[in-house]
Amino acid sequence: MDCIACSLFDCYLQNKCVEFNTNTPPGTQAGMCGVIEQKDEGGQQTDSACGAQTQPGHAGLCEKHYREYLVSLINGHSIDPAPLFNANEMVLACRRYQVDDARGEMEDDVTYYPRVLEVCFDDPCGGVLGVFPNI
Repeated sequence: MDCIACSLFDCYLQNKCVEFNTNTPPGTQAGMCGVIEQKDEGGQQTDSACGAQTQPGHAGLCEKHYREYLVSLINGHSIDPAPLFNANEMVLACRRYQVDDARGEMEDDVTYYPRVLEVCFDDPCGGVLGVFPNI
C-alpha cells in the first residue's frame, strides 16, 4: 500500500466528501516539514523537526507525513480503502485478515478480483479492510 500516491488519497477523500488541508499553515517554514519526530542522535533521543522537503498542496508536510495525515482521515472517517488496492494488495490484505481469497475452479481475473473486493465490503465487521494497518 505504500506505493499509492498521495493524489489518489486526495481524490478518494474528496469523493467521500471529507475535508482536508492542503495549504501550508501560516507561520511555518516553507519547503521544510515541521512535524516533530523523535530521533536518535549519538545515543540520545531528541525531538526535532522532520526537515524533509515539502510539496505544494501537501499542507506544509513532506510526502511521508502528508500520507500519514490522509490515512488518519480515512481511518477516522471509517472509510474502507479496498477500492484503492491493486490486485496483489487486495489478495495480501485478505490473507492478512484471514478472509477466504481462494480462487474458484476456472475463475479468471475478471471474475476473481471483483468478487474478492465484494467479500471485503461484505465483511460483518464493516469491511475487513476498514483501516490501513501499518502504512
